[in-house]
Amino acid sequence: HGGGVVLGPAAGLLEELRDFHQRYNQAKVTENRQDYQHGIFQSIGFKEFHEYLVSEGNCSPETSALLLQKGIQALKQVSKRYARRQNKWVRNRFLKRPGPNVPPVYGLEVSDLLRWEEDVLKPALEIVESFIQGRKPPVEPVKMECDVNENKRSHRVCELCNRVIIGDREWAGRVLAGGFDTVITAMHREQCEAVSLAGSAWPDDPQHMILGFQGLFTACA
Repeated sequence: HGGGVVLGPAAGLLEELRDFHQRYNQAKVTENRQDYQHGIFQSIGFKEFHEYLVSEGNCSPETSALLLQKGIQALKQVSKRYARRQNKWVRNRFLKRPGPNVPPVYGLEVSDLLRWEEDVLKPALEIVESFIQGRKPPVEPVKMECDVNENKRSHRVCELCNRVIIGDREWAGRVLAGGFDTVITAMHREQCEAVSLAGSAWPDDPQHMILGFQGLFTACA
């Protein structure tokens, strides 16, 4: 969130980055071995303030201030992109996916950081405590997103498991769940094993061996 990024440095973000840089990253920078693609260095903040941290104390105060602002702006942008990816993942994974195993999703107002405890922490704890105690939460969950063009009565036959799937949402959820790949892999493995055993049953019969290999290639195609 943009506001969080602005208040972050004043709340200790820069001190944490500076301390970590001095203890772990400074030697890597000197040896040109810094890597922001692995481990803790992937965390938001390290890469964005790299120029500021490595030049601190070695440049004018004006340049240092410019690099600091550059890092803050970069941090704002990457935070917004990350938030958009998070929201998209939640919508696709929970709000657009059918099924009884999908948990309810609750929305919290996070715009005003000064009201974090009242608007975020307190209601979140109440929701969690309600689930633990078996009570209905004090707020309603976010409604599932629906498609106006969705056909709830459509019938599709899954050729892999011979089941009839009713409704566009159920079919989409089944495909997105990743079950197809697992079923296909298992079926091909069983077919390949069966054909291999059949081929090995006639080691001295060239005709049967050819048929066995043809079946193997067909099953695993």
